[in-house]
Amino acid sequence: MVHIVGAPALATQALRRPIHHSLGDGEFGHFMAMHTAITCARAALTPGNAVAEIDRVLIEVRDRRLPGYLLVPADVAQAPATPAAQPLPRHTDTTDPDALDAFDAARRLLAAGPLWASIGYTLPALLGACTAQPGRRGVLLIGDGAAQLTVQELATVLQQRLPAVVVVVDNDGYTVERAIHGADERYNDITRWDWTHAPAFFGAGGDPGAHCGRAAGGLRRRRRAPRAAEPDPGGGPPRRRARTARHPHARAGTSWCSR
Repeated sequence: MVHIVGAPALATQALRRPIHHSLGDGEFGHFMAMHTAITCARAALTPGNAVAEIDRVLIEVRDRRLPGYLLVPADVAQAPATPAAQPLPRHTDTTDPDALDAFDAARRLLAAGPLWASIGYTLPALLGACTAQPGRRGVLLIGDGAAQLTVQELATVLQQRLPAVVVVVDNDGYTVERAIHGADERYNDITRWDWTHAPAFFGAGGDPGAHCGRAAGGLRRRRRAPRAAEPDPGGGPPRRRARTARHPHARAGTSWCSR
């Protein structure tokens, strides 16, 4: 992953004006410096170094499999560039091919909230991951509080007909926040939603069906249950219609919508 960030033109930066992409102090390198600990390579581009620096960052990101950062001033982005004289050097992969094949055969795309991520991050992250890898089935486990913050992206998942599985845990609130601070505070409560209406509300059409269950047992029954199929407008095999569910008892049930 390479984080490409726009910035004011170099001439504007030279005037040290207190504008955006700074801390109001006329210095425009703060944000790139903040990325030092979480990236393997960074570059602030100029007309003279852009081609070489882009290649350097891309090689580091590819070979080390770590994020990179490119700061692109507005005038540099519009300046003509001389094409590189030769392609990037080939990367020698030292991964055991048998182990990699076994891993690829077994894995599924799983979206989960990493430590310190924004609440609700994982639903749009699932959308992005499934879009980036067409044909792969993405699987998301998300709490109902987090889902309420970004649930509108379910409409895009349905509209794009992505083969995603979303498991909504019916916590009746922000469970992680309760564990950290405020176990009984009202600000960690949420409005109860009837998740059985989510697919229809977000454009699934027709009666998407509903399934309820408690944790693993409910999921096993859900997997065995027949699913309605709908024709693929592109002429392919039928695809599964979106489904969702919500257990009636808070903090004990598991809900899901899947295709």
